[in-house]
Amino acid sequence: MSTKIIQVSLLLFTIFTNIALAIEATPSIQQTAFVDIKVGIELHKLEQSAANIDQSIALASQAIQEMAKNPNITAEQQQKIMNTFEHITLLSENLQTTFLAIPAVIKQSAPPVTSAIDNLFSNIQLTIIIVLVSLLLIITGALIAIYYWVLRPTSLMLLKTTAKVDNMVSALHTTATIVEKNTEQQLLILNANSSKK
Repeated sequence: MSTKIIQVSLLLFTIFTNIALAIEATPSIQQTAFVDIKVGIELHKLEQSAANIDQSIALASQAIQEMAKNPNITAEQQQKIMNTFEHITLLSENLQTTFLAIPAVIKQSAPPVTSAIDNLFSNIQLTIIIVLVSLLLIITGALIAIYYWVLRPTSLMLLKTTAKVDNMVSALHTTATIVEKNTEQQLLILNANSSKK
């Protein structure tokens, strides 16, 4: 019985050691990702839209310049047209600056998304480890309970029954010896009586 306890203890020690080593090895697993997710936006469509807008602004500014050269327009109207042209040029420059800044903004926003995905994978991995350890503890507890409430009482009952059977065999052997001696004595008495006659 003590060897079984030692074996169960060694088994539990081995299991918990392996779990501890797996948990310690987890950071190195996190450094090499199982799934590499890249987040990006297709910039081709944005660049095409920017080119179309830039072309439209250039055409509008040419049309406004042509209107400003018209001799039928007053100086005040020409000034308003020139102000509109300057605003359109400023809008074009701002639009170009914005579209040039989009890739940098996307690159800047990619690390938080990647770290959020890494955190999600880490949480999933931790949850799986916790579930496995919990299952292992439940199974170990069930095996210990089965041993103490089923196997141990059954083995004790079998040992007691075996001891009682040994006692019965010993008693039967003693009885057989007594009967055999008694039979021998009766035969001697019968032989002695028949020789007296």
